[in-house]
Amino acid sequence: MKRLLILLTAILSTLPIPFAMDPAASEGVPLPGITLYGRIDNMEGTSRLTSGILQVRLTPQGGETVTLVSQLMNFGGEFSYVLRVPVELAVAGETLSDNAVALPGTTINYEIAANISDTALSLQGGTTSYSFSPDEHRGSVRRIDMQATDFVAVPEDANGDGMVKRDDLLYWFEAWMDTIPEKFDFDGSGRVDGPDLVHLLESIREAEE
Repeated sequence: MKRLLILLTAILSTLPIPFAMDPAASEGVPLPGITLYGRIDNMEGTSRLTSGILQVRLTPQGGETVTLVSQLMNFGGEFSYVLRVPVELAVAGETLSDNAVALPGTTINYEIAANISDTALSLQGGTTSYSFSPDEHRGSVRRIDMQATDFVAVPEDANGDGMVKRDDLLYWFEAWMDTIPEKFDFDGSGRVDGPDLVHLLESIREAEE
């Protein structure tokens, strides 16, 4: 666990704080906040998603929804994302920064929903509600795994995020040699070769038109 915390800290130090449109100046006192991390599997649960833009919405009990955005990545060869939830200590008469949550006085439940572009994600374990105590708002780490859902997979959607786009080409080069090359045998020739790559490129071009 100590090694994981060190790795998370190192990665977070290189990441921008999750962004929002036209952020307001902070009037709250910034705290270490909450770090969420985990893996995101494709619809079939056969591979891990490591590309695309992750959007996570947290709705605190009795509060307004906070929307955070992060780039997926290959984190430690095991996980798909790491995301910082900004937490601030409210100052009387002032407002919090955009997309920051206030330090609560008691344990609070958050409803969590997520998606990658137009692809909905379901949270593993069958729950969408997570509780955080006041102390856990100060530098805690929570693993939340997810899975892509609500779409019909097609072979050309190589990374399983529900869309055929340039990210699938990247997945091709990252994964086909050491995972499931038969997945990329689009023409059924029994091998993965140039014509299959051409097929993937044409599929991406058609999807972008």
